[in-house]
Amino acid sequence: MIKYHSQFLLDKEKDKPDARLRYRIKWSGNIVAFNLGFRIEIEKWSIETQRCKANTTHGKKKTPASIINRNIQKFEQACEETFKFFEVQKQIPTREEFQYSFNKQIDRVEKIVLEKSFFEYYNDFIKEEASVNQWTIGTKQKLNTVKNHLQNFDSELSFESFTEEKFVEYVSYLQKELKFKNTTVMKNISFVKWFLKWSVRKNYNKHTFFENFRPKFKNTQKKVIFLRPPSLSSLENTTYLQLKSILNG
Repeated sequence: MIKYHSQFLLDKEKDKPDARLRYRIKWSGNIVAFNLGFRIEIEKWSIETQRCKANTTHGKKKTPASIINRNIQKFEQACEETFKFFEVQKQIPTREEFQYSFNKQIDRVEKIVLEKSFFEYYNDFIKEEASVNQWTIGTKQKLNTVKNHLQNFDSELSFESFTEEKFVEYVSYLQKELKFKNTTVMKNISFVKWFLKWSVRKNYNKHTFFENFRPKFKNTQKKVIFLRPPSLSSLENTTYLQLKSILNG
């Protein structure tokens, strides 16, 4: 369970009878604060309950305490739900990850309007990174191969739909449909994460779950060979080089 402390605070300004209301949250060395969008008259605020006093109004618009208090409750619930989300993921969120998930809970996330498709941006990624990092032809081919796998997996992929659940489905596709070995799957995942990191840096994508996406694979057991007594006797008279030749086929 993630331990955190949250508190509603008034940002008091000199010689002003009211103050901005903000919500501060602390956890694991991280601190974030969210503005609720209300100005609270200081004398009408209860520090004990962290609520506006009943039957009061606040600010120039004379906003009723009941409306402000409902928003306070909404922020508290959003905080709880956000931490629950990361607890299920067994992940301590970064400031950016928490802010994004929290804002999503309170419907503050701005929808990104994109001019191109997921795969068109993938092409831009290859073109730009190849130029900056002086990729070899082999690296370009590998990235294009990964793009083909993604397209065959889901030709309608978008940054919005490529969630952690979708990434898990993609890994399953590589394992079950394409019959890739674990090492090949891991290389594929690293290339996809490279592209997603680029997309976040370019502000095309708001999802950052991939930074901590590390699927666990079952280790394949090595085949154990049991030798009968005649074989053991023969093995005793076998030199190391002969044995190495036999084992390597």
